[in-house]
Amino acid sequence: MAETIATPTDLPPMIREHLDAIVRLARAYEVERLEVFGSVMTDRFDPERSDVDFLVSMRERGALDDFRRYVALGAAP
Repeated sequence: MAETIATPTDLPPMIREHLDAIVRLARAYEVERLEVFGSVMTDRFDPERSDVDFLVSMRERGALDDFRRYVALGAAP
């Protein structure tokens, strides 16, 4: 995974708190690009009610394998 984070301080607190785990999962599931978007990037984010949206691009290995990794990543703790 190519890491192109300007600085961790540019990230929302919710993402900074879990950054190590996010990077670990991204590497384990061969994520090439991971973007966060939505309310978590604004002052409207409510940790009690809002979700966190990610756009994920994974290294291609074949349709069935790609699908299995995508589902496994979504189910990862």
